[in-house]
Amino acid sequence: MVEMSPANKTVKRCHSGKDINSVYFFVPRGEDNTRVEEICRKVSWLADNPTPAIPSNFTVSAEIVQRRMAQLGECCSYESADRAECIDSLRQNSADEVCESCPKLNRHLLPEYPCCAETGSNRLMCMDQKEYGYDEDRHTVDYSAQLDAFYTQKFLLKSIIDPTKATGRWMNATATKTYCDWKQKMSLKKGKKVMWGYYKNMSEVWEEKGKCCLLSTVGPAGLSEWSLQEESGRHLHLFWQAQA
Repeated sequence: MVEMSPANKTVKRCHSGKDINSVYFFVPRGEDNTRVEEICRKVSWLADNPTPAIPSNFTVSAEIVQRRMAQLGECCSYESADRAECIDSLRQNSADEVCESCPKLNRHLLPEYPCCAETGSNRLMCMDQKEYGYDEDRHTVDYSAQLDAFYTQKFLLKSIIDPTKATGRWMNATATKTYCDWKQKMSLKKGKKVMWGYYKNMSEVWEEKGKCCLLSTVGPAGLSEWSLQEESGRHLHLFWQAQA
């Protein structure tokens, strides 16, 4: 069985805004070497392994993907400062494209995404803050309050639509293993994602939740790995109930 590269899986359980074909794809800072290297690896892999696009509300057209690939590919062909400068030159258009392409939110339930309410360099500055946090030496306007309010309302809306977002759900052995494998993978990544609003407050909760995965390596002698994963899933569910 041939395993597909994680750069472009045909079937996904969760859409990633970091995918080059995503409507949410936003070019990082040129100085963000970790993220830039990740993008350049994806561009190289996709160039060698072209696959048919699967249209959805969360992906851009094939023409936009090809343009992104060409622009990013050119930047990735440079080195050091030249690569960073080239990547930075794509960011303003990238910010505008996110606001033009992403699905429109229900304005009766959520306010307008604060960065898309801005224009020009202010829009780019807002989206840069969303990704990296506010820096008084870099940003002339602080959008923290607007971003916190937006993402808090978004979290609450998701919790109303799907209560398990706030209370958690029972996880069997398979689901627990999938979660814990993902948690282990994320722990190895460099850099920490900036969280906003209630998501920021939940960071400590999610960190504690991750400790439940340690139960898969300890327990009564003779207990099978499957049983231990079931036990870990039970603790994850009970943990969420305690947070509700």
